[in-house]
Amino acid sequence: MSSRWPAAPSTMCAAPSGTPRASRAPPRASGSRTCAGRCARRPRTSPTASASRSPRSSRLNAQLFGAYLLKEQLRQLYHLDDPADAEAHLDAWLAWASRSKLRPFVRLARTLRRYRDGILAAVKLELTNARLEGLHSKVRLLSHRSFGFHSATPLIALIYLCCAGITINPPLR
Repeated sequence: MSSRWPAAPSTMCAAPSGTPRASRAPPRASGSRTCAGRCARRPRTSPTASASRSPRSSRLNAQLFGAYLLKEQLRQLYHLDDPADAEAHLDAWLAWASRSKLRPFVRLARTLRRYRDGILAAVKLELTNARLEGLHSKVRLLSHRSFGFHSATPLIALIYLCCAGITINPPLR
């Protein structure tokens, strides 16, 4: 059975047996040359600018690279400098996604077209559900802490105590 990945050269970690174990490790590249550095890096500029920096990746898998660019351009919708540009940006993205021949993005474009007005309103008014998601995360954490409670009443009291912003000052001795 052959492996998907090519075998590493046997001389990569070769070191004389008398050397300490730590010195046998292969030298690590610094900065963004390591795999972790390349994978963790998020483009700070527009995705099309980062596309020109990686022509090799665009040749290797054109569909995957196109999907990546579509995803980044849709993400850019919520980070526009001027929210008034959101309508033109969304229309251009919808046209691009519809022509992309990538089935998931074509379906997503249809769905976004249905909710276009609401999306544009959310972008222009800068609405987000981040506070709701944060509260939900905190309530889930509290519910995991309350597995030993006999009823839901102490859990509700704990949620009120932790999420309502109540500060309790204990009496001084």
